[in-house]
Amino acid sequence: MQAGRNAREADWEAWGQFAPVEGMPDVADEALPDLLPASYFHDKPAQSDRAALKWALDNAVIADVDPKSCPSPKAWLFFLQARNNKAFLQKLALAFAPTKAEQGKAQAFFDDGRNLNDRLAKIRNRASGTDSTMPVLLGGSEGIA
Repeated sequence: MQAGRNAREADWEAWGQFAPVEGMPDVADEALPDLLPASYFHDKPAQSDRAALKWALDNAVIADVDPKSCPSPKAWLFFLQARNNKAFLQKLALAFAPTKAEQGKAQAFFDDGRNLNDRLAKIRNRASGTDSTMPVLLGGSEGIA
């Protein structure tokens, strides 16, 4: 970062270097209406702010979004803001990015530190009756380790 510039200015300049997504309407494009009829939402269940924001994020770069697919008026408002405001879209994307703790939990779930070959050998031994260290599921009533 150059001296005398703050992070926000540098961030805005960096984002401004990217061309718009191919096929994505420009801010001035009036292909999508700002206001939608209430009939689009009368049969849809209530939705949390988080769900509305998630829908907006998931659809912000979709060129042919059907307004009737929008789950709520709030989601449409967030969608238009995300579509037309890079800073809002960036903050929205960061809000839904997994935290380091969530990433660690996911990694621990998929890698519990045991060797896959050892686990497969235990299963084979158990199936053949030579491994007595693991309980065998009989008739669905006993648990397995």
